[in-house]
Amino acid sequence: MPNKILASLAFNMPIYFLTGLRRSTSAFLTFYTFAFVCLLTLSMFFRMAGSFSRSIVQTIVPVGVYLSVCVIYSGFVLPAPAMLPWLAWIRYINPLYFALESVMINEVSQTIAVIQPFHVYADDRSPVRRPGFSMYDLRSQWRNIYQVVTISRGLLRRYGQSWRS
Repeated sequence: MPNKILASLAFNMPIYFLTGLRRSTSAFLTFYTFAFVCLLTLSMFFRMAGSFSRSIVQTIVPVGVYLSVCVIYSGFVLPAPAMLPWLAWIRYINPLYFALESVMINEVSQTIAVIQPFHVYADDRSPVRRPGFSMYDLRSQWRNIYQVVTISRGLLRRYGQSWRS
């Protein structure tokens, strides 16, 4: 655990301050909390996947697919309204989705902005709707950490079951 704390601090501190995110202690600690909980959750997934296979070669494929799907369906690469309806359920079992949503809430919660309507017109002069613009619910910021911890506990339980059999 100390190695994970030191490695995550060494990675997340430069990322946070070099990207120009809000410079306040509470904003950084919120960011770091979600990054660390996601680190532990994904680490638990990797342990669980490794316990089900006999070699590292058998583990690489499911872990690679799961990690790719987690990144794509986190809401950053593919916004929620643009997701295919039959695959949109993936975001509810994706710890990165909940963490990214909370980090976005953390970043924009103190921002006051005046949003002017912006329309992109097609040839027939009708406004084109752009998918992906949605407002974040401020009440769900700390609820999301419980969801990520619940996913981690489920992975831990599954990991423990694999050792018993």
